[in-house]
Amino acid sequence: MDFNVTKKNKKKARKNRIRKEKKWIIPRVVTTVLYIVSIVSFCVGIFVISNNDYEKLQIFGIIFVVTFIIAIILSTVVKNLASHWIQDRLNEKLWMDENALYHFQQVAFAAGLNSRNADSTGYTFVTWIPATHH
Repeated sequence: MDFNVTKKNKKKARKNRIRKEKKWIIPRVVTTVLYIVSIVSFCVGIFVISNNDYEKLQIFGIIFVVTFIIAIILSTVVKNLASHWIQDRLNEKLWMDENALYHFQQVAFAAGLNSRNADSTGYTFVTWIPATHH
């Protein structure tokens, strides 16, 4: 039995955690409201351009930029805090073989643009499962 923990599984786990845990309700609502305000101010700003009212355009532009940046920062902070125990830089594999459970973890360091040359440290944890005979 093999089980690979992929990045897709980790993203899904983070998304489920943000949706289902009650402590993330208020930040999600605030982020949604900020995105809505930024979209509305952007659309109103486009209509104001056609009326040549540049003072209002400046106000709506400032509102758009500020709310959009705050929404991006807040959503990133929520994703980062929800990632607790969901390691993005960790490669994992679980498998069972002959009364033992093997858990392999590999942490990639400096895995940016040069991810092929990144240093990796791997650990294998072995848990012996006692055989039960009836």
